[in-house]
Amino acid sequence: MSGAVFNITSLFGYRLNDKWALSALAEYRTTFIENFNNPGYLDLGGGLTWTPTANLVVVMNPGNYNIDFSNSDKNFDSSIMSKIVADYTAKYNNISVKSNLSLFQSYDTNDLSNWTWINSFGYTIWKGIGLGFEFGLRNNRQEALNAAQINDPSVTFESLDNKLQSYWLFGISYAF
Repeated sequence: MSGAVFNITSLFGYRLNDKWALSALAEYRTTFIENFNNPGYLDLGGGLTWTPTANLVVVMNPGNYNIDFSNSDKNFDSSIMSKIVADYTAKYNNISVKSNLSLFQSYDTNDLSNWTWINSFGYTIWKGIGLGFEFGLRNNRQEALNAAQINDPSVTFESLDNKLQSYWLFGISYAF
């Protein structure tokens, strides 16, 4: 994907006890500066949510449907898959930590599977103003194939050299 990433997630649950809930998760991801909704992803699924601590939420959806939107139908296929999302958020004095891991395992083929892991750290210096650092790792074969075929249309999933995607950000942050 190129451009700024837009992601919105909604989790609904019915508590079974203090640690477990039946849940439904909806998530939409796309870029919005370049190629809006090309590709775009809509995930809808149901399963369980586990909250072992106040800082950690783990969503496990064995029944999840990933709908891909793309002008290039040859590389992007919708799929039934299993989805796991783990989100850890904590604050230690002036230091805030957030880690989010999102895994998709397609029941059709591994070529449709992907994962993203984002880690953020912030240090508050004065009245909500601070320094922030974010590091992300991503593996998505559908997006890598689409990007590779721009330069070489003969590239296939079998011949794809799918390098791990990564990014980092460092800057000034503000907490509301």
